[in-house]
Amino acid sequence: MEVTAHLPNSEQGGPTFWKVLTDLVVATSETAMRHIINKIATVKLSDFNDKDVTQCTTFLRSSYTLLKNHDRIPVDMIYLLFQTLRECSTPYFV
Repeated sequence: MEVTAHLPNSEQGGPTFWKVLTDLVVATSETAMRHIINKIATVKLSDFNDKDVTQCTTFLRSSYTLLKNHDRIPVDMIYLLFQTLRECSTPYFV
């Protein structure tokens, strides 16, 4: 691959190749980040099967992690998370 051409042959495979591939596959453009923020802002607990809190929090956590890794966390992130989870009435979660 052109991306790893400047590296010694011993460093062009394995983890380096994996990192290059994941960087190519994961869209991290400004448009992609904006889409994730919009999805967080509009998602509701009822969007998940049987209002599954685990699925919802997993989605929110992975979205947060992706945004954090690219320094794109919105200033109102806590509010967005609260808006998503406030309708929760699951005794286990509350």
